[in-house]
Amino acid sequence: TLDRGRIASLAEQLHRLRVGGRRVCLVSSGAIGAGVGRLQLAARPADLPHLQACAAVGQSALMQLYQESLAPFG
Repeated sequence: TLDRGRIASLAEQLHRLRVGGRRVCLVSSGAIGAGVGRLQLAARPADLPHLQACAAVGQSALMQLYQESLAPFG
């Protein structure tokens, strides 16, 4: 599942870096894990079609959480 607190902390750190004059590019993973959590699966699948399905479900959840966490910082 996604750790909302960790993403919120990351958003704050990114904001501080930008305020400090740094240009930031965030590259993250976690779409498969988010999908496993969203689909309430007991374990991470091993086969490619199920991994892709988890990633498809999880990517939107991951992006939504980043959007919510970064929005307060513009």
